[in-house]
Amino acid sequence: EIARIARQFSGYAQHDTHELLVFLLDGLHEDLNRIHSKPYIEVKDSDGRPDIEVANEAWQYYKSRNDSIIVDLFHGQLKSTVICPTCQRKSVTFDPFASLILPIQEVYKYVVRVYVWPWVPNKSQLLLLELTVQTIPCAQNIIEALEQERTPHPGCQYYIPNKSVDRSRYTPLIVYELT
Repeated sequence: EIARIARQFSGYAQHDTHELLVFLLDGLHEDLNRIHSKPYIEVKDSDGRPDIEVANEAWQYYKSRNDSIIVDLFHGQLKSTVICPTCQRKSVTFDPFASLILPIQEVYKYVVRVYVWPWVPNKSQLLLLELTVQTIPCAQNIIEALEQERTPHPGCQYYIPNKSVDRSRYTPLIVYELT
């Protein structure tokens, strides 16, 4: 039903949630905007002035026309630099943008099956362990996870032949405990 208000969402064209949320935020901003009479202000060229000065001036101009909690939380500035290839004149502008980006940290957990051949004088038995590795399994990550799970025999360390790791969950890896 949003297509009645915003035609870009009608039909079967693909629109992602980000577009929809930015559209809704823009509508909320317009409703909550504390500026009702929007003044026209001539934007000055950068003319070699420091970026911070030009950025602050552009932001004050923008805020004189757009002032809401939505601007405070979801709006920012993008620096744009254009250089003329003929005369080498440089123009720097700071344009406002609205965005709703929520960083979602991806947490990967990999379960790796490992056969450990321990070093024990006159008595060796093969151990099967399942290790949880937080990152993509590589030899170093697997050895670190194994050392947390099982301390090697004094004077020994774990060794993976050729440092090669098959990333398949179902193929157990053989790790040796060597002196």
